[in-house]
Amino acid sequence: MPKTLAYSLSIEFHPDEGGYLASFPALPGCHSWGASYEEAVKNAEEALLGYLEALRKNGEAINNHGNRCLPSS
Repeated sequence: MPKTLAYSLSIEFHPDEGGYLASFPALPGCHSWGASYEEAVKNAEEALLGYLEALRKNGEAINNHGNRCLPSS
């Protein structure tokens, strides 16, 4: 059965910059920004998809260390 990886998302409020930084700690360089919390989450989802697609296209391994593997439904 295929597995789905789940990555932790970190959201930090930066009042001086007027927005939120969203990042996936297990995926170096995979981060995004949003003016609101909701926008940061949405942008992070798009960043994650692009990041994983780039790894796949380049034949690079996807980091699954410390992440949960969930059964695919």
